[in-house]
Amino acid sequence: MFVFTLSAINFVCWFNFRCIAAATPRNETDMRALLEFKSHITEDYLAILDSWNDSSHFCHCPGVTCGIKHQRVTQLNLKGKRLAGSISPYIGNLSFLNSLDLSDNSFRGEITHEIPSELGSLSKLTKLHLGSNNLSGSFPASLGNLTYLQELKLSYNQLKGKLPDSLSQMRSLTLIDLSVDQLSGEFPPPLYNLSSLKGIGLSYNYFSGNLRSNIGVAFPKAKKINWGMNSFTGTFPDSFANASNLQMLDLPGNNFTGNVPASLGKVKNLRWLNVNGNQLGSDEPDNMNFIRLHMGQNSIRGNIPKEIANLVNLNILYLQENRLTGSIPASIGILSNLGTLNLDSNRLTSEIPSSIGNITRLLYLYLSGNTLNGTVPPSLGNCKQLLRLYIGENNLRGIIPGQLLSLPSLAHVNISYNSFIGSLPMEIGDITNLAGFDLSYSNFSGMIPSTIGKCLPLELLYMQDNSFEGSIRT
Repeated sequence: MFVFTLSAINFVCWFNFRCIAAATPRNETDMRALLEFKSHITEDYLAILDSWNDSSHFCHCPGVTCGIKHQRVTQLNLKGKRLAGSISPYIGNLSFLNSLDLSDNSFRGEITHEIPSELGSLSKLTKLHLGSNNLSGSFPASLGNLTYLQELKLSYNQLKGKLPDSLSQMRSLTLIDLSVDQLSGEFPPPLYNLSSLKGIGLSYNYFSGNLRSNIGVAFPKAKKINWGMNSFTGTFPDSFANASNLQMLDLPGNNFTGNVPASLGKVKNLRWLNVNGNQLGSDEPDNMNFIRLHMGQNSIRGNIPKEIANLVNLNILYLQENRLTGSIPASIGILSNLGTLNLDSNRLTSEIPSSIGNITRLLYLYLSGNTLNGTVPPSLGNCKQLLRLYIGENNLRGIIPGQLLSLPSLAHVNISYNSFIGSLPMEIGDITNLAGFDLSYSNFSGMIPSTIGKCLPLELLYMQDNSFEGSIRT
């Protein structure tokens, strides 16, 4: 006969007759590490750590996950728990830890002081998330010992200086996010050795200098590159085209010069390209013979190439405030996934291609401030989801199609400073969401449609310098 005392291990048997220990002797090293961690917390607004004490098994504490076999701490997740204080060095003693997430809190102090060198001995760690705190100091060289680490997030802190060479040992890294810190120096050389990286966030730091010409070869698996708002210089590397899995290339607010290479058009998965606020462009008339995405506010000259249709997954195209000339290619209508098309403030001529009406998912169409002529194609009425239509300050003429100015989805319309003829269509009353309408200086005539009074959300209406008759009924 078996006799179980109060000190014996209790077992709970499940329906499949597998049994696991409901209470096992706790590991004192893990217990002390957690209690020391708690002792460094100065503010716990949500009382998350109240149950962290000697009277309960640490595996049952909020934020703590233990492995079934050894009952050792494997995960510590206190993300967004409104904790304040410093990070105890004893956390480095959780030798079974594979995931540590303390992001979105108010931890403070120099990271080199608050995370000890023992952290580098946590050989099982695969995720380290410490973003959105107040951590300062330099990047700990000991982190280079975490050779199995896959995700490293230290963004939105106050880390300074250069990245240590030991970072190159973290060959398992697939994601590193150091955005919005105060890091400096040239593009971190250790990163070039981390060919497994899929996401690299370095934006809003003080990095400078040229990128290596083979940078795209160094990151063949990269999907998201965010390096904006630094001081990178030099020409745009051709080798980005070698990162064939690239979906996002975000490089605004740097000092890149020259042209974006035509080879970038080979990156078929690219959905976001942002190079706003650089020094791109040249005096060559064909420096736009590539496939572009998000390149407003530069000095790009030349025509928009018909090959832009190759980016069939594109959903945003920003080319505003450049020096583009020629016509809008009819092939642009192939971009059926496009939600935003912004070609404002260029030197485009010719007519608005009717093929834009094929982009039935289009939400925002900005063509103002060019020299477009001809009539407004009725096919734009096929864009049933269109929210904003800005075609002002052109040389458009003829009659505004009724099927366009009857789209219920429209919220803001600017057709000012053109040379239209005739009156506004009565269908304008169908635009039940219209909040802003500017048709000033556009040569309209005839009676003001009585139906305009049905546009109840209308707050801004500019009609000056036309030849309207009648009044607006509400």
